[in-house]
Amino acid sequence: MLKKGANEATKTLNRGISEFIVMAADAEPIEILLHLPLLCEDKAVPYIFVPSKIALGRACGVSRPIIAASVTTNEVSDLGPQILTIKVTFPNISRTDNRLLLRSNLFRMQIRPFSL
Repeated sequence: MLKKGANEATKTLNRGISEFIVMAADAEPIEILLHLPLLCEDKAVPYIFVPSKIALGRACGVSRPIIAASVTTNEVSDLGPQILTIKVTFPNISRTDNRLLLRSNLFRMQIRPFSL
C-alpha cells in the first residue's frame, strides 16, 4: 500500500506500519519534511530522497507533485517480496547515508536517483 504526503507518511511511521519512506528533495520549504528523517531513525525505517516531487508524484500514479510517500504492507499484501528485493538491491538506503546528506547542506546536489 502507498500513502502519499508528508502527513500520511508521518502517520504510518507513528503507527509502525511503514516499510520505507521516499521524500522529494525539491520540497519548498524543505523544513516541512525534516521531521521525517528523525522519525525514520527513531523507528529504524529506511528512507531516501529523490530529486523531484513531480517525478515522485508520477511514480505514485497521480498527476500532482508529491513531497513524501510511505510504502506500507499488511499480511495479505503481495508487495512483501518486492519490498524485500528493494531493501536488498539498494543497500545504500540507509539512515547514515541520508543523515550525512542532510547535515552537509548540499544534499540537493548529492542525491542518488531512486525509482519505485
